[in-house]
Amino acid sequence: MGTAALLSVFLYLFVMEKDFLGTTEQNEFIVFVELPAGAKLDISDQVVREVEQKLSDTPEIAGVVKTAAARVEGWSSKVYVTLTPRSERSRSVQDVINDIRPKVADIGQQYDAFIYFSEPESSKEFFIDVFGPDYNVLRDLASAIAARLENVHGLTDIKLRYKPGQPEVQIKVIKERAALFGLTVKDIAEDLHARIRGLRPSFFYTDANELEIIGRNKEIFRKTVEDIRNLTVSGPEGDNIALGQISDFEYALTPSEVWRKDKQRVIQVSANREKLALSTAAKGSLSALRGLEVKTGYYFQIGGDYVDMIQNEREFRFAFVIMAALVFIVLSSLFESYTQALIVMVTIPMALIGSIPLLHFTNTPATMSVYIGIIMLGGIVVSAAIILVERINQSCQEGRELKRAVLESSWVRLSPILNTSLTTIVDLIPMALSRSDSAALWAPLSLTVIGGATVSTFLTLFMIPAIYYHTETFKQKAKHYFEQTNEPRIL
Repeated sequence: MGTAALLSVFLYLFVMEKDFLGTTEQNEFIVFVELPAGAKLDISDQVVREVEQKLSDTPEIAGVVKTAAARVEGWSSKVYVTLTPRSERSRSVQDVINDIRPKVADIGQQYDAFIYFSEPESSKEFFIDVFGPDYNVLRDLASAIAARLENVHGLTDIKLRYKPGQPEVQIKVIKERAALFGLTVKDIAEDLHARIRGLRPSFFYTDANELEIIGRNKEIFRKTVEDIRNLTVSGPEGDNIALGQISDFEYALTPSEVWRKDKQRVIQVSANREKLALSTAAKGSLSALRGLEVKTGYYFQIGGDYVDMIQNEREFRFAFVIMAALVFIVLSSLFESYTQALIVMVTIPMALIGSIPLLHFTNTPATMSVYIGIIMLGGIVVSAAIILVERINQSCQEGRELKRAVLESSWVRLSPILNTSLTTIVDLIPMALSRSDSAALWAPLSLTVIGGATVSTFLTLFMIPAIYYHTETFKQKAKHYFEQTNEPRIL
């Protein structure tokens, strides 16, 4: 039994997959359609229409009154998709997405469109945070990380949470030339603002309205970049200087947003891990990123739910120790014997022998629900051993010989122990077999308790009487030995 318990712990620590929380399945998901910054609205609308056409051919979507609602924007559009209820369809949301993904993969490729999927309120996204001071270097590093994540089996929809910004024309004033005409950057900026954007010299009032009066150049003089280059700026002496003489024009992208985390600039690389456990995704990603060159001052780390998962696992180990200590204190006070308290607590590793292998063979990762189930087992499985040990103590107090007391008590308490365990196990079977939207949250807990209670009950009926008998026999022999030698003893 000790070997089996150690193997179960080894299985949990080094083999079993781990996750943060199970997710409730939604009847909705979102299709994101990303186009290059500055794309025309007509192009976005065209690509979204093609996506909607592919979605309408899916049976789980076609039978819904509200099939898909699109929000079309310049270069970042969303299609909100509603499925039939889970009880009316055989496939999960993830299976439907996996079926649709290859159908829309080639849509809008001539416009460099990127289409990916996301479930609302889902924790299936996997993040890698890339930190550093310069966004250009961060973008290159994040792109290299994203390229390597493409080789990790199970990760899809890999993307950068980074917007390159909108295209713009930057007018860089040559200060030396401008100074020859007595102009400053401020003078040039204010003059251009008045000519292009316009100034408000007054208002026009009607009976109920107040309208702005804007004074600026006609559109034909400010429509193209060349028109702006030919605009003239008035000098302090009344001279008109062409803007192209005193400035250079450059095309660039304006930053649309600046992301920070822990007071540092960050770009997130995200992926949809679908049915992949969080620990497996992290392990595969770190393996794929091994050997990646990173400049000094830049680094990356796994973010999102992974940090919370590690913290929860540490807290679970601490809670497990506290649970075992409290159970030992209660049992010691109940039996007035440390030895018998330890005998009863042997049922806790028995429970691990049943729960951990069952979770592993059913491909159920260790989540918060599993941790709660293991803590619950600490109080559930000891009840059968308490019933058995208490009955053996009573039989010994009534004057029966030890072996007879152990055998009779085991037979007498067989029915109560089985009834108590079966009521716990059978009640949890519907939860374990449930296929409802929230099954992923509660099924791991029920499997943990079912596996642990089943194996622990079976082993308790055979192991606890044997351990009790050999322990008491050893104590009696030790007592007899010390009485013959008159040596001090500690029992």
